[in-house]
Amino acid sequence: MNPDDPRLRPYDPELYDLTHRGNPGDVDFYIQACQGAARVLELGCGTGRITRALARAGCRVTGLDSHPGMLTEARRMAADLAPQVSGRLDYIQADMSTFALDQRFDRITIPFNGLFCLLSDARVAACLTAVHRHLTPGGALILDAYRVFSPDPDYEPEPDSNEPVALLSDGERTVQIFERSDWDQSAQRIDAWYRYQIQGPAGQSEQTYCIPQRYLFPEQLDGLLQAAGLTIAARFGDFDRRPFDDDAETMVVQATRT
Repeated sequence: MNPDDPRLRPYDPELYDLTHRGNPGDVDFYIQACQGAARVLELGCGTGRITRALARAGCRVTGLDSHPGMLTEARRMAADLAPQVSGRLDYIQADMSTFALDQRFDRITIPFNGLFCLLSDARVAACLTAVHRHLTPGGALILDAYRVFSPDPDYEPEPDSNEPVALLSDGERTVQIFERSDWDQSAQRIDAWYRYQIQGPAGQSEQTYCIPQRYLFPEQLDGLLQAAGLTIAARFGDFDRRPFDDDAETMVVQATRT
């Protein structure tokens, strides 16, 4: 792959946070799902959006991510919290498919489509096997991901748009965000592209980032969980715990250590 390919470029943490703010209800869901847990591990924690909420709710949380810039931002924001809250937070740089820690956890979470960012069955399987090793007896894995139906034979990619999907400001900069997605149905792969036009005190600039993802259909996820020694205890169609059915656009899965 071309070393200048934007798919290899680490995402700017501030621009990531400006764009990717989670799904409605996900924070409250994870807080409730982690109630009573002595220790929680979040894989793919990014800048710590959910880890901070869990720490505020009283959980002792370890956030793990491979992106050093995201973790720097997570630690910076954690330092602004009250000492009794920041003292419940820890961040570790590691690959979520190969991590090896010296402790076990009552809950391990993979929010916001994080499992699909591993891009291959082999890496997903390695991640889930590591999850199994790090769960306490009776512990649970909790994850959410977009629900993807069978490939659409009539699918055609949407043409690039010259219209921004969002115009945002952080007080100093004005940011226009342009999005597009490249979908390879045979590979169950989607590359989500985000182009930023930034106007600030230093003038105008442009940055482009990509989040590659390989989608799993529900039956594929079930097989990978089972192979890793994890048993699905519950599956929901959204964060309000509605039933998972053909109309659900989200998979929320709770799986226990077999």
